[in-house]
Amino acid sequence: MSDLKTTTVYVTKYALTVGIEKVDNVKIENDMAISMKGFGGLICFHGEGREWHRTWESALARAEKMRVNKIRSLVIRIGKLEAIRFEPPK
Repeated sequence: MSDLKTTTVYVTKYALTVGIEKVDNVKIENDMAISMKGFGGLICFHGEGREWHRTWESALARAEKMRVNKIRSLVIRIGKLEAIRFEPPK
């Protein structure tokens, strides 16, 4: 791994909780971004275009899609909760 070039990536894995994170000094191997930023050492992000991105624009588009999907999911859940009607036992 030491012979791989390092770069900056934008991580969207946790975009809905902590936002889009810019991570420097990342080594990219296959479809995986590897950073020394992790708590106990290495931290890996799998899936370029899903968990990490090479450009801010790509990361922003993914985070926006995640946000819209989450809102849609919550609207459906709210609708189901609103439809619940409690009746006394017979």
